Amino acid sequence: MPAGCCPQRFFGLAYTFNAGGHIRVTILLSRLRGHTRRWLELVNISAGLLIVGYSTWYTLYTVYESWVYDDVTDTYLVMPLWLVQMPMALGSLFLLIAVADNFITALRGHTPGYISHEAALEGESKPWI
Repeated sequence: MPAGCCPQRFFGLAYTFNAGGHIRVTILLSRLRGHTRRWLELVNISAGLLIVGYSTWYTLYTVYESWVYDDVTDTYLVMPLWLVQMPMALGSLFLLIAVADNFITALRGHTPGYISHEAALEGESKPWI
């Protein structure tokens, strides 16, 4: 993958998540209302938070390891590998912050941003009621 494609993809993850642009299977969730939907949504976003948290930790650790061992790319243009890996780690960190923000919003009883955008696309006014 060319070096310019990775930052474009990973820096856009958080925005796409907040805008409700990631693919979510809502066959069951769309039929639920009230406390049941809130509870199941909290379970889903908790699982997402754990997965994104682990991914972020792993990518940041990989960047740190490349920095410690002075790894370099194996191409004609030799450059530090941590420099090439950094956009992926930062994009993962931005996504973790976005997921954590929506998780806290859901814990407080408000509608998370990604659900608001999905509801707007479907024409619903109050998706959690």
